[in-house]
Amino acid sequence: MSKGLRIAGAIGVALAALIFAFAVGRPIKVLPRMAPAPPFELLDPWGKPVSAPREDAKITLYTFGALRDDEGMARIRAFYDKAHRALSDAGFADAVEFVFITVDPDHDDPEALRRAIASPPTVRSLPPQMMPLTGSWIAIRMVVGTGFGVYFQPPAVEAHQGAGQLAAALPPPKYDPTVIVVDRDHVIRARYALNQFDTGTLVRDVNLLVKEANAQGATRWIYEGAHLFLCYPR
Repeated sequence: MSKGLRIAGAIGVALAALIFAFAVGRPIKVLPRMAPAPPFELLDPWGKPVSAPREDAKITLYTFGALRDDEGMARIRAFYDKAHRALSDAGFADAVEFVFITVDPDHDDPEALRRAIASPPTVRSLPPQMMPLTGSWIAIRMVVGTGFGVYFQPPAVEAHQGAGQLAAALPPPKYDPTVIVVDRDHVIRARYALNQFDTGTLVRDVNLLVKEANAQGATRWIYEGAHLFLCYPR
């Protein structure tokens, strides 16, 4: 056998071993790249536009709801308290940001959002560290429903945008309480049902995203291999 064939054979064996290691041993685990997160421009509590994606983005945990939904807001506050505490204990407090997008923009205008983060803790308040966003019905539909794939059923007053008293008299929209994890490249990497949220899973997932984002040089190719062979957590 010629030297060239021996070298080619050795390379083939090495590649086969590498493939076997990824497929069976799964030395590096990654979260799936589920879909691009939707680009958007929404409004913060001061009426200023907030855009995504942006260059200085962190790992973002998106939640969705309506300030008039007392039970839903209680779930979101409980999620934030547990998630923030667990991530802080694991050393990831600075790697993550929390964003709340309303599905009730006729009622949850910037002024309502300001009250929600400025007031003492109440049934309808939000943690001041959680960025609440609102926008037009069209923008919210495109971002939440079409972009993030979160189901919500707007109230009948939608056709009369801005009808304040009428909007307030209706029940809040129905929606799926969901948490969506978006990485620094604005790609959806995980989603959880809010009522089944587990802090251990969240810390594990954020840890995987931080390690992948910090990978450099040849290590980046190893992570791409992990994606190729679907080395996802079980």
